[in-house]
Amino acid sequence: MKGCLQFMGEVVRITDCFNEITGKHAKYYTLGSLKLIIFHLRLGHRLPQFKGVFEYKYNEFKDTHPEWIVIDTFCRQDKFENNLEKARDAYRAKMAKKAEPVPEAHKPFKGLE
Repeated sequence: MKGCLQFMGEVVRITDCFNEITGKHAKYYTLGSLKLIIFHLRLGHRLPQFKGVFEYKYNEFKDTHPEWIVIDTFCRQDKFENNLEKARDAYRAKMAKKAEPVPEAHKPFKGLE
């Protein structure tokens, strides 16, 4: 695992974030998790992306498959990008649902269309 020391601070923060979201007690020094996290860090992903995936997958699995709530499952090399995109879509949908429609009286240029 050449050159992984440069990422250790971020690995610890990511693991702490996972633990905070899931209520688990994952260790940052577990070899499988360490390799997966560093792999994604080298691709340019950072804590906000990991947090989004953790929140999305936790909410997906907490009631149906609690045994799958582990860093290795959430960060699999072949699934992370897809999970990240799903997390982004879910966030956008949530924000769109929160947005209230603009009343007709407040629309600019009313009647000039």
